[in-house]
Amino acid sequence: MNDTNLPSHGSTLPARAQTSTEDDLPTTFGIKLQAHTGPLPPAAEMAAYADIDPAIPMRIIAMAEANAAAERHSIDRAQTLQFRENMVGRVLAFIFAMTGLIVALLMARSGHDGAAATIGGAVVAGTVVALVTGRAKTAARPDEE
Repeated sequence: MNDTNLPSHGSTLPARAQTSTEDDLPTTFGIKLQAHTGPLPPAAEMAAYADIDPAIPMRIIAMAEANAAAERHSIDRAQTLQFRENMVGRVLAFIFAMTGLIVALLMARSGHDGAAATIGGAVVAGTVVALVTGRAKTAARPDEE
């Protein structure tokens, strides 16, 4: 295309504008898709970064190491808190069960056998149900052990 067919600023195309022919159009094209997962870029990108600044690859590696350390710390903290939560629940359940049994024993000694049997039975039944449902939940989620 020569410069005489190009419009100048503020003008319109001339009436005889050239049109494209099939020879002017590309016949093939390609799409390149590259997927990457993980903390570090591919080696070719690391080399390209090193061409820009030799310190960049080491900074990227340091960043990935810091990220991995933070993730490990977060997982460790979550596991510690979950352990504490489970232990507090068990201790409180033990205290509740022992208190109920002691109350039932004291009521039986003072002549209230029916109330003692009701309280003692409720404590034992509640403990058994809690243990059975706790085991069922653990069996349903074996990946969290």
